[in-house]
Amino acid sequence: MFKAEILGETLKDSIEALTIIVDEARVHLADGGIYARNADPSYVAMVEFELSVKAFEAYETDEEVITLDLKKMQDILELANRTDVVHVTIDENKMTLSFGDLKYTIALLSPYSIKKEPKVPNVESAAHVVITGKEFRWAVKAAAKVSDNIALGCVNTTFFMEAVGDADTMRLELSKDQLIDISRSDAKEEEVRSLFSLEFLIEMSKAIGKASEVSLDIGRNIPLKVGFDIADGNGTVTYLLAPRIEQE
Repeated sequence: MFKAEILGETLKDSIEALTIIVDEARVHLADGGIYARNADPSYVAMVEFELSVKAFEAYETDEEVITLDLKKMQDILELANRTDVVHVTIDENKMTLSFGDLKYTIALLSPYSIKKEPKVPNVESAAHVVITGKEFRWAVKAAAKVSDNIALGCVNTTFFMEAVGDADTMRLELSKDQLIDISRSDAKEEEVRSLFSLEFLIEMSKAIGKASEVSLDIGRNIPLKVGFDIADGNGTVTYLLAPRIEQE
C-alpha cells in the first residue's frame, strides 16, 4: 500500500525527467522516498532518479517495487495545474491519481514488461564542470542548427561545446570565470572531449534547462554524466549518455 500527496509541479517535473529516457519504468517505493534506474531500449542512455520523502506533502508506504506506464501518467497530469496537490494511492496493482474534482484509476504494468535495471558503468572522468541549465540547453539548441552530434570537452580550464556539420560549425567556449565551477583530475593542459548524439541531448535538455546548476562529468570518449536537482533540492536526476567514437 502506498499513499502520498505531492505538488503537481514536482510530480510533473519528475515524470518528465524519466520519460525523456523511457516510457515505462521500474520504481522503488521506500521509507525514505522513491528511486528509479532505467535505460532506453538501445542502452545508449540511462536515467537515475531519486525523490526524497521531503518532496511530498504526505507520504506513507510499504516498501515495494512497481512498474509504471509513465506516458499514461504524463497524459493524465497534463490536466493538473502545477499548484494542485495530487493524491496518489497504489494498491493491488492499481494506481489512483486524484486532483481537483478528477480521479483516475490506472493499472500498474507487469514487472516482466521491461528489462531489468541496468548496472551503472564505472566511469572515471577527466573534468567536472558545473554550468547553468539554461546555458546548457541554449548551447544544445545552437548545435542542432548545424549538426546531429555535439562534442563536449575542456582545454585547460576552458569548457567547450562544439558541433561540426557538412559546411557549418558552432562552438561555445566558457572560461573558468564564466562557469559555476570546473575541476580537472588529469593534466590540465591536455584537451579532453567526447562526441554525443544531439537526438538524446535535445530531449534531456528539456529537463536540464530548468535547473539552476548542472554538473557535467566528461572525458575522452567516455559516457557523459549529467546531474541536477529537482523539487527544491529534495530530488536528484542523473543522466548517462554513451559517446559516439570520432573517426581519426
